[in-house]
Amino acid sequence: MSSKNRLIYSAIAGATFALLTWILFGDHFHSTVIRTLGEYSGAVIVFLLPGIVLGFAVSRNIHAASTGIVAIGNFLFYSVLVYFLIVLRTKRHRRALQPPRSLE
Repeated sequence: MSSKNRLIYSAIAGATFALLTWILFGDHFHSTVIRTLGEYSGAVIVFLLPGIVLGFAVSRNIHAASTGIVAIGNFLFYSVLVYFLIVLRTKRHRRALQPPRSLE
């Protein structure tokens, strides 16, 4: 996989989690999303913890965390995570395609 594709896929993953952060924690109410998530909204929030922790660290107050900072934190965290997972997957795939070394 080319580095351009890695960047695109990682940016898509980061943007997805940033959008989810904006939907769940923004200053607006999306009843259809909350209704759709229903009992799973707590499980979804677990995935947003990296950005939440960053928001608390930046604002130094648990009640004054900015939604924008939380969204940026989630974007960065998941972009980097997906990028490195793709790199690891590519390395494993290349290693699996190499012929086995002889013991001689």
